[in-house]
Amino acid sequence: MQLKAYKSEIEKVIISGKLEDIAYKISSIKNEKLKTDYARLGLSDNGSDNIYHYITRDEGKLVIHETAYPLVNINNLKEFNMTKTSFSFTDGLKDYKFTFGDSQIWMKFGKTSDCTLIDEIYVGIIDDPFQFLKEAFENRNKIVLYDDIKPKEKSDAVYLPLYSIQGKGEVPSKSGLNAFNGAKISWQ
Repeated sequence: MQLKAYKSEIEKVIISGKLEDIAYKISSIKNEKLKTDYARLGLSDNGSDNIYHYITRDEGKLVIHETAYPLVNINNLKEFNMTKTSFSFTDGLKDYKFTFGDSQIWMKFGKTSDCTLIDEIYVGIIDDPFQFLKEAFENRNKIVLYDDIKPKEKSDAVYLPLYSIQGKGEVPSKSGLNAFNGAKISWQ
C-alpha cells in the first residue's frame, strides 16, 4: 500500500525514535485506507471477513492463494525492527514492512495458518517468444493454442508469454509473475 501522501506525517514520528509509535502511526494510516477501500467495495467494515487473492509463480505453474486481509491489530504491535531502509513489525497475525524510500507498507504473504491454496495452473514457458508471436501474427486468422510451441487445437484465445520489449526480448529477473527467477524479499 502506497503511503506517500502521509510521508511527512510518518517522518515526524520516525524522528521521535519510538518504535511502537512508528508502528502505530503506519498501522493507523493503513487501517483508515483499508476502511475506505472496504466501503468502496462493499466489504466487511472491520476487515475480519475480507479475503485477498494473490498469484505466485512456481516453476511451470501459477499458484493461486487466498488469505485473510484484516485491519492491522493496533493493540498487538510488536517485534519492531528498524534498519536504514525499512521498519518491520507484526500484529501477531501478519508481518508488515514499511520501506522509507518509496513510503510503502508491505504485508508478508506466504505459508501461514490463514493462507489457503486455491488452485495451480500449468503454464508452459515458450523457448522463443518472438517466434511464437511471429507465427501467431502470421496465422492470426487461424488462432491456435500453443503448449510448448506445438499446436493442440483451435481456440478463441492466444496465450502470450511474459517478455519485455525494454529488456530486448528477455524477461527481467524481477518482473511481476516471473518472481520465481527474482530475488527474495529480505525481512531483516
